[in-house]
Amino acid sequence: MSRYGLLMGLAIFAMWAVFLATGQVPELTAAPLRTLGHLAAEFLTGAVLIMGGAALCLRRDWGMPLTFAGFGLLLYALAQAIGYWLQLGNLALAALFVAMLAPAPLLLLRRRPDRRGWLIVLLGSMLYATVQTCGYFAQQGEVMAVAMFALLLLAVSATLVVWVATLARIPKTATPDGTDQPGAVGVRRA
Repeated sequence: MSRYGLLMGLAIFAMWAVFLATGQVPELTAAPLRTLGHLAAEFLTGAVLIMGGAALCLRRDWGMPLTFAGFGLLLYALAQAIGYWLQLGNLALAALFVAMLAPAPLLLLRRRPDRRGWLIVLLGSMLYATVQTCGYFAQQGEVMAVAMFALLLLAVSATLVVWVATLARIPKTATPDGTDQPGAVGVRRA
């Protein structure tokens, strides 16, 4: 999970750097606020994936819950990208994003998240959708909708922070030989 998260996080930053540097984001001119909302969600996804993957590599307690949130963000981002490229009729890019998406649910199922882990995945998806939706309504000039989604964004973010922090403090579990093992945060026992 850590390598996939790191790879996908870096890929998101690299892809958008190329697209922006080469002027391949015409929506930035046509609908700047909506596009900035989308870019914010994308860069947030990349950052959370990189931080979660690095934390797993460094064996930090908060690595798994943060990675679960990153996977939620990523699932939403990739599903949306597949739809976008299919709508434009670009089957090659749609297939590429399907290939990028395929490992995520398999890795999650292999890790066997408990209910809290799945909740964090769901909250990650909600976070992506909320950030992007703020940009959409800002583009439309819908001040009340932006305010409502900004409050939702704060609530989802605060919930994620509290859950990640709480799950990172789960006590160690004793093994039959009496040694302590770190609890597998958000992961079901076999």
